[in-house]
Amino acid sequence: MIQRIATAVGLCSLLAASRAWAVDGPTPPHHTFGGQLVFWSGALLIVWFMARQIFKEQFHERKTIRRLVNEIGPFYPELDPQRIEQWVRLCAPHIWNSWNSNQPPALDDYMTTSYRDSLLDEIQTQADGLGQRHCQLLKVLKVHTIGIHMVGPGPAPKDLELMLRVESKVDDVTRDPTGQIVSGSEGPRQVQHFWSLRHDGHRLFLNGLWEAERDMTDLAAKPQPPEVNVWERPENSAGTLTS
Repeated sequence: MIQRIATAVGLCSLLAASRAWAVDGPTPPHHTFGGQLVFWSGALLIVWFMARQIFKEQFHERKTIRRLVNEIGPFYPELDPQRIEQWVRLCAPHIWNSWNSNQPPALDDYMTTSYRDSLLDEIQTQADGLGQRHCQLLKVLKVHTIGIHMVGPGPAPKDLELMLRVESKVDDVTRDPTGQIVSGSEGPRQVQHFWSLRHDGHRLFLNGLWEAERDMTDLAAKPQPPEVNVWERPENSAGTLTS
């Protein structure tokens, strides 16, 4: 985030410097209002375009939340942003406890089979390594719902994928057998992870979780869900629709 802001500030400084250079150069006969308007309109257009490129994830997050709140959430409450945040706050401590204890989480029915297998592999790799990881989730600070798209034929809500950016305050440090730190650091720090949630038509499941090292810039290019009026719940074993 700091790097993006610095880039935007640098762009504005460059524009101001170019303007100052133009003023210090040969003075034109006079400055008209129309000329000033053209110059500053062009400058603002460049800044707006650069912001759209730099803050792609943030723009898509705002669009996603508006759709979840206004269109989807009233009919599918498990997709309301507040319910999504509650879901994450329930699951997050179990995930961090798994990383700390090298044991699978007690939330098997909250994750897909593929992610459970991936998590078990991660735990085994960590257990076989030379370092000892000590980690604890102190607090989930913020849950950003940055995108929603289709990953299969549906019909929605089945085959929906929600992309989240989760900010957390944690203690997380890994030491080698001599006690030297090989990753992380002493004391609380803030970390961010991407969460992938998949919908089976009835509820959400955790399908992936990895550290957020950079912004997601391809969210708008993914297949977007259709209008909510064509969504439908899958039939349950009794042949009726679930709520």
